[in-house]
Amino acid sequence: MHRAPEIDQVPIEFIDWHARSVLAAATAGRANGRAALNIAIRHLRAFIAVAEHGSANKASRVLLRAQSAVTRSIHELERDLEVALFERRAQGMLLTRFGQA
Repeated sequence: MHRAPEIDQVPIEFIDWHARSVLAAATAGRANGRAALNIAIRHLRAFIAVAEHGSANKASRVLLRAQSAVTRSIHELERDLEVALFERRAQGMLLTRFGQA
């Protein structure tokens, strides 16, 4: 069974931007800091797994999460970042140029 890449294999610009967003949300009182960090890690794990496996369905099997939960994590991450990270196709999901950055 394949494992998702470790967090240190994700581009630092992506992690840095998302971490600042999470910290801003936590300090604005919109989320508990620890809960926000757990959500951010879940989103990043989903992003890495989908990028590696090319589909939310395959990623869900690796992550041992429902496919809908993986898809929701990707949508929430894209909403937070205000960019499309994946191009959805019938054959699976491909990283956009923003997702590759």
